[in-house]
Amino acid sequence: MSKVPIAIRFLLINLLASISVAMVGIVYQGDADVTLGVSVLKYVLGLSVIYFPFVFVSSVVIGIPSLLLFRKMNWNGTPAKLAILGGVAGTLACFLIFAIFAETNLSIELLSISALAGGIGGIISGVLWWLFVENLETEANPNA
Repeated sequence: MSKVPIAIRFLLINLLASISVAMVGIVYQGDADVTLGVSVLKYVLGLSVIYFPFVFVSSVVIGIPSLLLFRKMNWNGTPAKLAILGGVAGTLACFLIFAIFAETNLSIELLSISALAGGIGGIISGVLWWLFVENLETEANPNA
């Protein structure tokens, strides 16, 4: 078992997911000027700070209960399975956030942004969770 507490790993995975969602948002909007690397880095980190609370709450409200259900059904054994779970949970969470906070009517565009940003963030979270939590627990307790 890793010496890093699971809560710290959870926060780091959420941080990495928020960075990925920020990068997806920048690319989707076409705001990235890749010639100015430092500016893009500041922009990504700034957006990540804004996205982090949403990613954190989404992972607590939707991701963890989904993971517990998958564990109960013994579907958490591979990164591919957790990537699928993360993609679905991330899309659902992002769509719910847009439904709550968006000033416009829900549309196909919001659904596509939800699938893109939430799905990619969820996939990354699922794979990282498998690498840094599930896999380490399996290695520490192979008979469990």
